[in-house]
Amino acid sequence: MIVDIHNYGRYFKVVNAVRTECIIDNQYDGVVQVSTADFCDLWVRLSSEFATETTVCAYGLMCEPHDMGTADWKVVSQACLTAIRNAGDNKLVFVSGDSWSSAHMWLGVHGPDSWISDPADNFAYEAHCYFDSDNSGKYAMTYDEELALDSGLPDRGRDRLKVFTDWCSTNGVKGFLGEYGVPGDDPRWYEIVLERFLDDLDDAKMDGCCWAAGEWWGDYKLSVQPENNFSVDRPQLAILRRHLGAP
Repeated sequence: MIVDIHNYGRYFKVVNAVRTECIIDNQYDGVVQVSTADFCDLWVRLSSEFATETTVCAYGLMCEPHDMGTADWKVVSQACLTAIRNAGDNKLVFVSGDSWSSAHMWLGVHGPDSWISDPADNFAYEAHCYFDSDNSGKYAMTYDEELALDSGLPDRGRDRLKVFTDWCSTNGVKGFLGEYGVPGDDPRWYEIVLERFLDDLDDAKMDGCCWAAGEWWGDYKLSVQPENNFSVDRPQLAILRRHLGAP
């Protein structure tokens, strides 16, 4: 498993009797309510629990930080990784990108250069990629509606991925696709768009995690959780199985 912090670079606190979404290192009522030091402290405490746990293969620093205000995510993420290493933990760390970690926005958001320095040399940048027009993963339009607006839809996934894989290759760093997924209600999403995306992910020798699985998703359109007491696979699963790497 991967231990992942999933609050997008912010934390709710009560400020002047109002429940307030407090972004790391931003001031609220003149005070920084949640600091980089707080974030580092959280990871040092998690590290003390999981550093020697062999079933935890990696840490994900933060899922999809975005709209960080006065905070500099590059500084925050470097400080956090450094704190983990100073605690004596050399486990693999996934460093997500700002602006929702979007693969196709990676170069524009972060510039041409890698920013992480890791004495253990055991980290990877984590990007997310969805294939609907707004990259939200909500897939509000049907495949035909998307195709009518963009004839390049079949290659949209691989085009978005290329921005990230090229950046990683240029910088000589590892990358990881922490989220990608498609609906199971139209085979073109998984037999064309997802398949081509995964072909290119394989070519880049990059690992990834499909979103999403688990009992609680119910009829969520992106779910790959088997149905009917695990007796019926979701249709996306056949495509995913074709791209399983070696154990």
